[in-house]
Amino acid sequence: MRTAESVKKEIAKKYNKDPEGWKAWVMKDPQHNINWIFRHDQNFWMIKEFVVNPYQTIGIGGRTKDNNILENPSYLSFGLRPISERALIEILEIEDPQLRALKTAKIMMANPPLPFDRLQEDYILQGPIILSPRNLEDLSYKQRMLQRKLDTELNRLKNRTLPHILGMFT
Repeated sequence: MRTAESVKKEIAKKYNKDPEGWKAWVMKDPQHNINWIFRHDQNFWMIKEFVVNPYQTIGIGGRTKDNNILENPSYLSFGLRPISERALIEILEIEDPQLRALKTAKIMMANPPLPFDRLQEDYILQGPIILSPRNLEDLSYKQRMLQRKLDTELNRLKNRTLPHILGMFT
C-alpha cells in the first residue's frame, strides 16, 4: 500500500509512456470514500480517498495485475486530448446538458489520447471517466482483495491523522 499521490505519479508515468487503451472509473463506497480505478492492459490500480474538506483529501492506493479486468466494449478510452478553441466555444454554447455531453464526447473521441509531453494546445480535454453507481460489485477476486486492503489502510490513516474530525461522526 502506498500513498494516493505516489500511485497517481506511477499512473501518470505509465500513461505518458503509452496513452492508448486506458480506462478510468470513479465511484463512492458505502463509507463515502472516493474510489478511483484505472486500468491499462492487465494492470489495475485503485486509489481510495477520504475528502477532508473541499481542498484536501487523504488517500491510499495500490496496483495488482489481473486478467479479469473490468471491461465493457461501450466504455470509451480515457486520456488527455487536445481541443481547439473553436470546438471548445462550440461545446460551451450548447445549452442542453445532454447535447453538450454528447458533443463533448464526440469531439473528445475524434482525437487519440496523447502523452503529456506532446500536448501543445491551449485547451485539453481529460476523460472520459466513468461514474459508476455499482459500488465495486464487478470486481474480480484479486481486485476485491486489493480493495479490502485499501479499506483497512485508509481507515488506519484516517484514525491516525484525523481523530478530531472522525470523532464528530461517532
